[in-house]
Amino acid sequence: MKKFSKRSKNEIEIEEILLDDGKNRLQFPINKIYVFIILGLAIFSLIFFLGASFYYQYFKYQQYSQKALANSLQSVFLEAPRGLILDKFNNNLADNQIFYDLVIVPSDFSKNKENQDLTVDTLSKILDKDKNELLDLLNLKLEEGDNVLIENLTTQEAYKLFVQEENLIGLKIVGNFKRVYSFNEPLSHVIGYTSLATNKDLESDSELTSYDRIGRSGLEAFYDNELRGTKGAINYRVDALQQVINQENEFGFKSGNSLKLTIDAQFQQEIYGILNNYIGNKFGGASAVALNPQTGEVLALVSVPGYNNNLFSFALDEAEFKKLNENFRKPFFNRTISGEYSPGSTIKPFIALMALEEKIISPLKEINDQDGMIIVENPYDPNRPQIFRDWQIHGKVNMAEAIAKSCDVYFYSIGGGYKDQIGLGVDKMENYLKDFNWGKQTGIDLFGEKPGLVPSSLWKKEELNDIWRIGDTYNLSIGQGYIRTTPLQLAVNYSALINGGKILKPFLVKEIIDSETQKVLQENNPQVVKQLNVDSQNLKTVQEGMELTTKIGTAANYFLDFPIKVAGKSGSAQISSDLTKVNAWFVSYLPSDNPQILLVVLIESGGESGASATGVSRQILDWYVANRM
Repeated sequence: MKKFSKRSKNEIEIEEILLDDGKNRLQFPINKIYVFIILGLAIFSLIFFLGASFYYQYFKYQQYSQKALANSLQSVFLEAPRGLILDKFNNNLADNQIFYDLVIVPSDFSKNKENQDLTVDTLSKILDKDKNELLDLLNLKLEEGDNVLIENLTTQEAYKLFVQEENLIGLKIVGNFKRVYSFNEPLSHVIGYTSLATNKDLESDSELTSYDRIGRSGLEAFYDNELRGTKGAINYRVDALQQVINQENEFGFKSGNSLKLTIDAQFQQEIYGILNNYIGNKFGGASAVALNPQTGEVLALVSVPGYNNNLFSFALDEAEFKKLNENFRKPFFNRTISGEYSPGSTIKPFIALMALEEKIISPLKEINDQDGMIIVENPYDPNRPQIFRDWQIHGKVNMAEAIAKSCDVYFYSIGGGYKDQIGLGVDKMENYLKDFNWGKQTGIDLFGEKPGLVPSSLWKKEELNDIWRIGDTYNLSIGQGYIRTTPLQLAVNYSALINGGKILKPFLVKEIIDSETQKVLQENNPQVVKQLNVDSQNLKTVQEGMELTTKIGTAANYFLDFPIKVAGKSGSAQISSDLTKVNAWFVSYLPSDNPQILLVVLIESGGESGASATGVSRQILDWYVANRM
């Protein structure tokens, strides 16, 4: 057997460094001095590390903790919140709620398939959605030019996408304040709605972006510039796992200015409910206007049916929009300012005032409606005279009684003339009506107002290529034929009959308020458009007739027990040749000796004599007296 030589004290035998690595390999022998050197270095390093750790933990704590906190704050871009819309009692009618959208930035979007795959893959993982569906959606949006890829992301989803934006090529997370409307249908035509800016909007306004929301109808549209705010961002604090802990603060943006309205939202809601319950599925629609006749302030502006304007805060389903738009009852149609209707007998107080001003009849002179009609010679066929009927036989009536009982024969006579009674004639009626602001927009702070129509012989010649006949004059005298007005216009013109002859500009916004300082930036006050040059005594005679309407006239059955003095005028307007469709009107105001509210109600196809509109008006005024007086 071979003997090994005696080893040095500084050597380690091969057997002592055998590593059991499964291969029984022998490692090269190491001198012991090197082992001690290595061990010493290791101990020194450990001491140094512990010292450094102590130093950074205790002496650099504040500096590095602040840095860590800063790193935990992340910002998300926000569109500007729109200003609030408040009613006269400060009830919030239009508020803002934060939603996050994933939008396409066309200029940054890459057509490269690898980039698209990366984008879709990132989206799929974060949102847990199918890749193919996401790719199809992306291509569809690009094809249609719709910049909003996904709406209404949760805060967690939005932030997870935000921290991965480098992998979402051509996409951007945008925080958006979307509208939340508290009264929906009752106020839909007044408040309106917003929607995303279109390419046409971007071309006309360089400050807009494709994810800006702008007013499309109602006050949202009319006061869009005031309601828009200034863009900014919002900070979120996140933990080590990139989970949102809480909202930290907002910066850079400012809410748009707020609007305080003249509208009484609860009153508006009550009127809408009463009208909606009455018409049901029987009639096409209805409308109501309530004004302060002394100031022009609009207390209520109701068009039935309305629509849910909250639907437009999000992407409205095309099928649902089509269903609403094609509904025969026209829920998007604001009847109060855009509906042009024959006024029917509601025109009679104005015809009476004209006759008094022209001195063709005195207030007490009676006209005998003994047959319930007038018969006029036909110049084209003497054997077939023209017959103009009354809705009933009234006997002898003076002016106030004729207004109260709505006697057609009386107004045929003073309008077109009959037997020994001189008539106004079409030209004088045209001039007076235009002087009273019939056939003109009222100037209310809403888009879409129609002017109505005051016909004349010249108009008929130019528009219809026909001559004006005596029958046209008689029809104009009782508010039938070609004449048209809107419910709002009728309310404004009636206000002039009871406020001393002042044609007032109606308005919906009382104040424009700075959203931060709450300072009133603009206040709208009563504005007299025109002062009618009419005799105050003549106005009083007409008012007496309207007061008699609720005592002995067409509305007596509805208002004899009313607790406050109320005056008014009923009306019906034929809208079909067979008399099967007649619009029903009722105009009322109270207290009759010092009017504070004037109400106009229109029921489409509501029937003759205006009974339906009168009954509805009674319900509305009952609520108003009980809750607002």
